[in-house]
Amino acid sequence: MRLNLKVSIYLICLLSAWVVLCSLLAMPAYILPHPLDVASSIIKNSNLLAWHGFVSLLEIVSGLLVGILLAGVMIFIAERVPRLRTTLFSSLISLQTVPIFAIIPLFLLWFGHGLITKILIVGLSSFFPITANMMQGLERCPEGYRDMARLMKSTPGRFFFKVKLPYTLPYLVAGFRIAAVHAPVTVIAADWIGATHGLGYLVMLSSGRLQLDLMFSCIFILIGYSLLFHQLVCWLQRKILFWRSDS
Repeated sequence: MRLNLKVSIYLICLLSAWVVLCSLLAMPAYILPHPLDVASSIIKNSNLLAWHGFVSLLEIVSGLLVGILLAGVMIFIAERVPRLRTTLFSSLISLQTVPIFAIIPLFLLWFGHGLITKILIVGLSSFFPITANMMQGLERCPEGYRDMARLMKSTPGRFFFKVKLPYTLPYLVAGFRIAAVHAPVTVIAADWIGATHGLGYLVMLSSGRLQLDLMFSCIFILIGYSLLFHQLVCWLQRKILFWRSDS
């Protein structure tokens, strides 16, 4: 509730400053459109924005699911083969330093121009924070838990699912929150190269035509997606981590 109030106040201040700036400087619409023009564009192009927004939303949700699946596979390998954990973590950090714009052309070359390519790009960008946070959680599992598991003669599989996995849930939620908020940005980057659908493609098209009211409409929708996913993760955190006082 406190976060919603802060976001609302921030948006109101931003819109107020935007209105004042447009009124005082009398900027033309092709440089900085008035908020009322953007609202009118959203209503006028509602069908167009709904279609491209649905495509982007599908890419974001599917990409996040792919990222979680890839992270689960990586964590399973790291847990089954502890000797590879350091190597996998180092490789993960190395890959994370590569800009997403450098990876997109390779994915286009390997998988072609289509929905699957953009889903994989979003999945890859989501995979990094989720996996890194979960690996950090596994490393920080208290040694006392391990000693107790040995005393109780627990199997490695049972110890992982009953102790280590619940312990890493806060790290998983933190990684998923980062991935969910950045996924719309990744969709824009993926749409800018060889796409024919999606909000990122519409941003590029409207920018080339100097239709800044339509471009700002797409940006507002993407901001809404980020806020929506952030609130969704907060809700999941309250449901999953119900025993924590700060969740």
